Amino acid sequence: MYEGYINASKEVFGQRTRVVIDRFHVAKLYRGQLDTLRKQEFTEEP
Repeated sequence: MYEGYINASKEVFGQRTRVVIDRFHVAKLYRGQLDTLRKQEFTEEP
């Protein structure tokens, strides 16, 4: 999760606010980066 998002959430909702990061969004970011890397590797190989 981006630090800016966490800081903004705590500023708006208070310092005691818990920011919850769910597995779905973490997995989505992971797959997106992996897919980008896969595409780069595929275009570099002859």
